[in-house]
Amino acid sequence: MINSVDFHIRSLEQRDIPFLWEMLYQSMFVPEGQKPFPRTIINEPFISKYVDGWGEQNGDIGLIAEKDNHPIGAIWLRG
Repeated sequence: MINSVDFHIRSLEQRDIPFLWEMLYQSMFVPEGQKPFPRTIINEPFISKYVDGWGEQNGDIGLIAEKDNHPIGAIWLRG
């Protein structure tokens, strides 16, 4: 049986940047049984480059998945 999913996808906007920071943190792999990274890790230049200054570079594109007007997922890339 296939369940239907009620969500929509839209273009990423400037208002979504706080959500991008959260998604960046949530995307970091932590091996089972290990402590999660401190949230401050997203401020490190080798990590922050994926969101810092979003929309200022040519080629910054992304999509947001929303359910009930709340973001539930994101995909983005920098060109």
